Amino acid sequence: MSKIGMKKSGLALGLLLLMVLALTACSGEKEVNSYEKLGELAAKLDYTPKYVQSFDNGFLFAAADVTDNQLWLNYENLQTGEKLTCYAHTAAEEAQANPATLLEQQEGDVLLSYWSVDYKFVPADYQQTAEEAAAVAAGSLQMAWGSDEIQEQQLQSVVWQDGGVYYSLSGMDLSLTADELFAMAAQIINVADADNN
Repeated sequence: MSKIGMKKSGLALGLLLLMVLALTACSGEKEVNSYEKLGELAAKLDYTPKYVQSFDNGFLFAAADVTDNQLWLNYENLQTGEKLTCYAHTAAEEAQANPATLLEQQEGDVLLSYWSVDYKFVPADYQQTAEEAAAVAAGSLQMAWGSDEIQEQQLQSVVWQDGGVYYSLSGMDLSLTADELFAMAAQIINVADADNN
């Protein structure tokens, strides 16, 4: 039996897997690479999501896709090369286990939750150290076995619910602070409906 994700933390591990898919590239039949065509794509959903073309900190729309009534929006900062994904859907996520870093901030009547988790991908024969086991138990580290080499990454995410739509704004190895991610989420929350058309 293969060890994949020795400790699962619900939303955290699920978001990582979803982000890997989204950050590699939108590749569905409904993919759009033009913000001007995003409205047509979003019209295929049975809800009306909020989204922006660009963020004040330099992240720009790169691509979008719809899969199973879920909207995936990829953004990129052309100066830093950093990428992040905004994921919108209407299905409630399972409760998230306690991540090591959890901050909350209110934006109007919307509660934003920020968390970051370190991920370590290791070969199948890797032996976990006592320190790693303690970090996994504390929720500050997620480990997955089966990679060719040891890789370490940090996932940062802000999640919220607005008008019956669940959102996640996430990225790997970002140079952004929690406050910067909160500000980006606030831009989405405060977008006027006309801005999405």
